[in-house]
Amino acid sequence: MSSSFLNVFGKKLIPKTDYFPLSSLSGTSEEVDSRFIDESTQQRRKKDYSPGIVILLFLVSFVSFIALVMNTYFGSGNTSSLVNYTVESLTRDVQIKAIHSHNDYWRQRPLLDALSYGVVSVEADIWHFPQGLVLTSTASTTENQNGDRSFDSDELYVGHSSFYLKPNNTLNALYLDSIFNLISQANPEQKYQNKTTATFPGEPQYNGVFYDFPDEPLYLWFDIKTDADDTYTAVKPLLQRFIDKGYLTHYDTATKSLVKGPIVLTLTGNLPTELVKAESTRYVFLDGSLLSFNSTFDSSSASTLSESSQLSLVASGSLEDILGGAESYQNASRAEFTDEQATRIKDHIDTAHKYGVKTRIWGGINWPNYVKLAHYKTYYYIGVDLLNVDDLRQAADDF
Repeated sequence: MSSSFLNVFGKKLIPKTDYFPLSSLSGTSEEVDSRFIDESTQQRRKKDYSPGIVILLFLVSFVSFIALVMNTYFGSGNTSSLVNYTVESLTRDVQIKAIHSHNDYWRQRPLLDALSYGVVSVEADIWHFPQGLVLTSTASTTENQNGDRSFDSDELYVGHSSFYLKPNNTLNALYLDSIFNLISQANPEQKYQNKTTATFPGEPQYNGVFYDFPDEPLYLWFDIKTDADDTYTAVKPLLQRFIDKGYLTHYDTATKSLVKGPIVLTLTGNLPTELVKAESTRYVFLDGSLLSFNSTFDSSSASTLSESSQLSLVASGSLEDILGGAESYQNASRAEFTDEQATRIKDHIDTAHKYGVKTRIWGGINWPNYVKLAHYKTYYYIGVDLLNVDDLRQAADDF
């Protein structure tokens, strides 16, 4: 059984129960000192309890086995609904950190682990199958007894590869339901007793998912793995409840103004660029090309970058591309960045910042740790806004 059923941040959810004498199980209230009970009586009492203990252990093992099979085959689903999570219980006294949770759905508790560490950005790979999809195992093992895995045309699924998708791991179950519930809980309707709306000076228009930093938005990323236009068209209805509440940061093309909300939603991977461009109010943003932002651009490039800044709030780029190729990347994989490499990276970061665009670098070094942490420090020093991280605990604790 998943640890999320048993504890939250190391705190047991099952309340402590005082011990009581075994005599109370038999319906007697009299306590008897075992020293004055003959040996045969003691043995008989032990036998009386043995079947019950065996049955209890069997039931616990059986339930655990079923939960393991369901989680392995069907996916984790929305386990967050089993516990009454709130913004306060997740992020109170938690320092926010400029971390991007890469492939966040790999976590033990997608989204919730990231928030508990104060991570401001999470990414999920999403899939849509307009004709449905059926995965049938060809292995000659007992796995075939579980049957096919079927994926509906009216759902969006979360996973790194189509081969390992699970029917219960939907975008709603792993992310959207939890985010909507957390933010709604943090933003109750406020009215005076005469039914007029209550407002108070200094309070933000909306509270976000970080208790101590209510103005800080959550950067939510959907990495589109299937057809760009089709997948985005399927995503849009799922966003309507967030739009109705005013929770999504959006760009008004008529007034050329940015309206802030507690969520910044960015699309990456396969981009529906033309569909988003055509929208008068853009509730999603496109991952910009960090490689395009550099100080060597000419006047014609400037207008392109200006347009990009209206479509993108964050620009990303691979470390290998930014360093200029495989040779420089290989050199960086074994040591700290050279001054030349750091300067090259900083040029892209500074240029993006001139256009009001935040930055992220992916495809970095994950091992050895001393090189990875050295790169993190350089990124932070030169102004990278979101550190692309796989090991959240290490980045939160050691960096």
